[in-house]
Amino acid sequence: MQLMDYLFTHPKEFIQYYASDMILSLISNAVYLALPDARSCCATLYTLYDAPTSKPPSISPNGLVHVLGKTIHGVPASASEAEMGGILISAQEAVPILNTLFELGHPQPPSGTTLEMENSTAHYI
Repeated sequence: MQLMDYLFTHPKEFIQYYASDMILSLISNAVYLALPDARSCCATLYTLYDAPTSKPPSISPNGLVHVLGKTIHGVPASASEAEMGGILISAQEAVPILNTLFELGHPQPPSGTTLEMENSTAHYI
């Protein structure tokens, strides 16, 4: 019923994909102690964009190819530890996508996959 209500309320909504070089980019964020029992969670948006000139855009013209929302098991000692745990989970989830892109003939940059995050503690990982 919620889906039908949404479709009725927003009849002109759509997702459009544009041709791109199929370079994977991740935007990740973690929340410290937001869940019951002192647990943290992370969310990551996976999108494809064109080959970068200097850096990938924060917002890709394409729709998302994958969205991750996961609880970080264990209790992180700080917000930066929660952020690093979220980065680990996000990177592990990206491996099958990267393998699929490679097998489809879309090699990724040798510099690695771009990962944007909020916390500057994990900037140079």
